[in-house]
Amino acid sequence: MKLKLLLLTGLFGFIIGNNCISQVIVDSKAVVSNVDFNLINEELVITYDIENSRPGELFLVKVNILTETGKAISAKSLKGDVGGNVSGGLQKKIIWEISKDIAFLDDKISVEVEAVNQNPKLIHPVSKGIALLLSTVYPGLGSSKITLKGYHLIKGVAAYGSLAGSFLYQQKSDRSALDYDAAVTAADRDKYFAANHDQKQLSKILMYTAGAIWLIDYITVLASENRSQKKGFKSKIVYLGPAIGSQSYVAGMTMICNF
Repeated sequence: MKLKLLLLTGLFGFIIGNNCISQVIVDSKAVVSNVDFNLINEELVITYDIENSRPGELFLVKVNILTETGKAISAKSLKGDVGGNVSGGLQKKIIWEISKDIAFLDDKISVEVEAVNQNPKLIHPVSKGIALLLSTVYPGLGSSKITLKGYHLIKGVAAYGSLAGSFLYQQKSDRSALDYDAAVTAADRDKYFAANHDQKQLSKILMYTAGAIWLIDYITVLASENRSQKKGFKSKIVYLGPAIGSQSYVAGMTMICNF
């Protein structure tokens, strides 16, 4: 019996360990938009937005400048919102100091802004069996892991709050029963009998409420799609495409720079 218990404990630890190690990277919902550029005093000023980013989300931003034939231009003298640790938000700006990289530019060019999530949200893939176990310990924990929705955790507060209330009213009911036994008048006995009855009823209602919350969470785990195993992908480029310049509105051939 002891050996079986040890084997089961080891197996459970192996399952938990595998789920903790197998992290999945969730795609960012951020998107690069409103890319534009202008030539100002022999500097190319590129503007763009990173929309729908989470607070604290950081990006590795790269700029690709291409000629009309698709040839890449080596643009290294870049400053502003480019490189690593760029936060999301609007009105981002990159400045390319053209003369530091090339002697002249006499071609139609397009600009591509590429942003890769540096700190994507990590989740642990969880099986429904593990989720049921987690929900047994704390209602809402398993369903939150399965659905990736944090609001399920409020079930645990409600369930344990109901249990605590049930225990409290049961204690009050016991005290009312003792007071009933010690009462010397009919009026006191009636008062304590009614209090004992009401407190017992409240205790039962709260106990049933806690049980219902646990049951609802089990059903949620079993009936819900396991997004923890389906949604995970590697971090990817959130935008890669030609800009449309403010002086010409033809994608891929947005401006002619002569100097």
